[in-house]
Amino acid sequence: MEVTMSHRKCHPEWKLKPISAAIIFAIPLFVQAQTSTETAAGAASPELETVTVSGQRLASRRAIASKQASTRIMDSVAADDVQQLPDSTVAETLRRIPGASVTFNNDNVHGRDEAERPVLRGLDARYNNTTVDGLGIASVDSNTVRGARLDLLPSSMIDRLEVFKTWTPDLNPNAIGGSTNVVTRSAFAKGGGFHASMSLAAGNVSNHGEPFSDDGLPKKGGFSISNTWGADNQYGFSVGAYKERVDTYTVGHATTDSVYYNYFSNTGTKVTDPSLSNGYAVPQNNKYFWFQDSRERQGITGKLEAKPSADLSGFITFGKYQTTLKETRNENYISTTLSGTPLEQTANSGRFATGEAELGYSDQPQKRTTNVLQLGGDWSFQGDQQLSFRHGWSKASSTEIRTMYKYIQGLKFNGSGKLPSTTDVASLANTYNMVNGQPVIYLTNPANWTDASKWLADYYRDGSNIQMDNRLDDTRLDWKKNLDEESKGWGVGAGLGRTMNRFNYDSNQFDQGPSRAGLTAEGILSVTNSILPSSGGLPLLIIDPAKARQQLVNNPGYMTANNVTNTAQFLQDDYTFKELLQSAYVMTGYNTQKSRSLFGVRYDMSDIATTGNQSVTKSGIANWAPVSASASYHYLLPSFSTSYDIEKNLKVRAAVAKTIGRPDFSFYAPRISVSEANDGTLSVSKGNPDIKPRESINLDLSVERYLRDGLISLAVFDKKIDNEIYTATATNQPYLYSDGTTRSATISQPQNSSGAHVTGIEVGFLLNSLQDIHPKLSNFGLSSNLTWMKGKLDVTKTDKSVRSIDRLLGQPDAIANLSIFYIDKGLEARLAFNYTGKSLRAVDVNAPWNDVFWKERSQVDFSTRYRWNKNLTIFAEVKNLTSKGVTSLTGVNRDLLKDTYLVSRTLWLGAKWQM
Repeated sequence: MEVTMSHRKCHPEWKLKPISAAIIFAIPLFVQAQTSTETAAGAASPELETVTVSGQRLASRRAIASKQASTRIMDSVAADDVQQLPDSTVAETLRRIPGASVTFNNDNVHGRDEAERPVLRGLDARYNNTTVDGLGIASVDSNTVRGARLDLLPSSMIDRLEVFKTWTPDLNPNAIGGSTNVVTRSAFAKGGGFHASMSLAAGNVSNHGEPFSDDGLPKKGGFSISNTWGADNQYGFSVGAYKERVDTYTVGHATTDSVYYNYFSNTGTKVTDPSLSNGYAVPQNNKYFWFQDSRERQGITGKLEAKPSADLSGFITFGKYQTTLKETRNENYISTTLSGTPLEQTANSGRFATGEAELGYSDQPQKRTTNVLQLGGDWSFQGDQQLSFRHGWSKASSTEIRTMYKYIQGLKFNGSGKLPSTTDVASLANTYNMVNGQPVIYLTNPANWTDASKWLADYYRDGSNIQMDNRLDDTRLDWKKNLDEESKGWGVGAGLGRTMNRFNYDSNQFDQGPSRAGLTAEGILSVTNSILPSSGGLPLLIIDPAKARQQLVNNPGYMTANNVTNTAQFLQDDYTFKELLQSAYVMTGYNTQKSRSLFGVRYDMSDIATTGNQSVTKSGIANWAPVSASASYHYLLPSFSTSYDIEKNLKVRAAVAKTIGRPDFSFYAPRISVSEANDGTLSVSKGNPDIKPRESINLDLSVERYLRDGLISLAVFDKKIDNEIYTATATNQPYLYSDGTTRSATISQPQNSSGAHVTGIEVGFLLNSLQDIHPKLSNFGLSSNLTWMKGKLDVTKTDKSVRSIDRLLGQPDAIANLSIFYIDKGLEARLAFNYTGKSLRAVDVNAPWNDVFWKERSQVDFSTRYRWNKNLTIFAEVKNLTSKGVTSLTGVNRDLLKDTYLVSRTLWLGAKWQM
C-alpha cells in the first residue's frame, strides 16, 4: 500500500478570504433588518425558554438563553447540540465554541490521532481553568502539564459545556484565556420523573488492520437512567455509563527531535546559521513511525440529589473514567547528515555517499484512570441570601510500561564493557529531494534496506515504566446577598477557597546491549507490504519482539549494561510537587432593569514545595542526591464587569480583570534530565524552581444582538501578559556529561519572557431557521463563528538579547466554525466545519529557523439522525470526513516539514432508545 502524506497534497487548504467573510456575515444583517421590522410590528419575543422544541433548535436556544442571562461574556454547548456532533470527548466538543481550539499530543513518543487539550483565546490549556460542576479535577498527561485532560471525559456526561471568557472574583484566577466548566446531567432536568436511554453503535475507521490485524469494527455504547421520587419529587438520582473501543493505526513522517535541518556553505562546511550558508536546507533525518493503537474508554457517572424544600438542596456526585491504550510503535529511520557532506547539491536536492539507519520497536501500553467524588449544598434564606458549599476529591493516575528493541545499520563497537555508537556506512548512500517542503529520500541500493544481516543489535530496554499520580482536594464556601439574576439594587458576596494539589512522577529505564558484533536481525526482521511515505518505495520493517527478547536471553555473554545511563534513568526524571492554594474574595454588585455591574477583589495565596534529583560529576563519577525547592506567591486580583441593555434585544458588555497562569508541575522541579542519542549528542531538560506565574491584565468588550430565533455577537479582547512562560530550547550548547566529557547538547528549560500580548476579535452568529431569507429554507439553520488573533511573545536568548515572535505558544492566528443543519419532522442532519490557523508549538530561543509551528488544519464532520418513533432514533456520524492529518512546520520561512501524522476518518452507525 502506498501511503502519501505530503502536507501540501493531502487536501485542498481552506483559507478564509475577506470577501468570503463579508458574504457569510451579510446574511445575518439581512435577517436583522427583517427581524427589526417584525419586532416593531409586535412579533414574538425572543424569550426562548417559552418555546417547546426538540433536537438541534432546542440546543441552540438553550445556548442563547445561557449567554443572555450570564453576568460574564460566555458561550456554551448544550447536551442536544453535543449529540448532533460525532465528538467522543469534551475536548473535541470544545472546539465548536468561538475563540476555542484544541491541541494534539506534543511529545515524540506517541501518535497524534486525537485532540487532547483546549486552547482558549490563543492560550494553552495549562493556563486556563477547567472544572466539573464548579470544582477542579485531577489530571495526568505524558507532558506533566497543569490542567485537566479533557479527552478523558466523555461527551455523554454533559448537560452543558460552558466557556467563560471573562473572570469574576468568585472563580479560580488561573484563567488568563478563560474558564471551562462541564455541567453534568441532573435528575431534575426535563421536569424530573423517570427517564432512561441506551445507545449502541458500530463503526469503521479509514486506517486500521495494518501492518497487523486488529479486533475488528469500532464499538461504543452507553446508557443513562434518572428518576425522582418523594411527595414533591424532591429526591432524585441519575447514573450513566459508557464504553468505546477503536482500533486504528497512524503513520508519522518526521525529521529529528531537535536540529531538524542542516545548512552548509558553498565549500561544503556545516554552519549553524542559515544566513552563513548557501541557503539550502538539508534534512538531517527521515524518521518513520507506524503506531498501531487499540484504545478503550469506559466510565460511569452517578449523582444523588435532594431538594427537601424550596430553599435547601444538596448533591453527591461520583465518577470513574478510564482510558486503556495498547500501543506499539515501529520506527524506521534513515540519517543523511550524521557526518557526511552533501554532494551535487541544488536548492531542492543532494546526494550523500554514506548514511546510517535505525530500526526500533516499542510496546508501550498505557492506562489512565480518573476518580471523582463531589458533594455540595445550597441554602437560600431571608429571601435574598444564598450560602453555597462545595467540596471535591479527585485522583488521576497513569501507568505506562515500555519494552524497546533497536537494531542499526552503521554501528561501531567500542570495546568490552562499552555500548556501541553509530557511524555512517557506504551501503546506505542516498539522495534526497525536497518536495513542497517535505523531504523524500532514495537509497542508492534499496536491497540493503531489507538485508537482515546488515541490521546489528544496538540495545534492549526491558520493563521501563512511567508512573504519574495527581491528587486534588478542592473546597469552596460562597455567600451572596441580592446578587442573583433577578435582583435589583445593591448586592454583596464573599467566599473562601482552599485547594491542595499533589503530583508525583516516577520513571525508570534499564538499558543493555552488545559490546561486540555478532547479533543481527536475521530471523527477527520482517518485511511488510506497507510502504513508508516519502521514502522512494521502501517497505516498513518490523521487529518480532518475542524473537528479539529470545536473542537477549540466549546471548548473555554479548551483553553489557549502561550503568551510568541506567542510574540516571532511575533518578533524573523523578519529582514530587505539592501546592496549597488559599483564597478569599469580596464583591459587590448593582443591578437595574437594564444594567448589571459587579466589582470585586480576590486575595490568592500559593505555597509550593517540590523535590527532585540532581547529579554532581567529579572525576567522571556522577553522584546523585535529592534536592528540594519551594516558592510562595501572593496576589491581589481585582475585577470589574458590567452589562447594559441598549434595547430589549441589544446588549453590550465590558470587563477588566487581573488574572494569573500557574506554571506546570514539572517546571518547578529542581531536576536535570539527560538523554543520549546514538551519535553521542545529548538532549537536556531542566526544571526551573524560580519560574513565576503569568500575570495578565484582561480587557473585554462585546455587543450581542438577539434575533427572533438567533444571535449576532461581536467581541474584542486584549491581554497584556507579564512573565509569560515558554520552554526555551538552545541547540549546539556545550554540556558536561556524567562521564566527565563535554558534549554538544540541546538544552531546554522553562523561562519567563520579558513580555507577551494578544489581541483578538470574535464574531459569531446563529440562525435557527433561514425562513426569513426564503420560505423554502425554513428547515435549514446556520451557525458560524470566526476569531482573529494577533499576538507577540518576547523571548530572551542565551546572550541576554531579546527577540519577538508574532504569536504566543499554542495561539493560532484564526479559528473558524461553520455548521449547517437541516430539520424536517423526525429527520435532523448537520454538516460541521472547523478551521484552526497556524500556531506556535515550540521555541528555539537562539535559532528562529528551528521554531516549530502547528500547520493550519481544517476538519469536516457530518451527522444525521432519524427519529423512528417516540422511543427509537437511528443515527450516523462521520468524524474527519476528509481524513485530514496533523502537521508541524519549521524552517526560515516556516514551510519545512517537522512532522506529519495521519488522522483517521471514523464512521459510526447506531441506534438510541429512550423513554
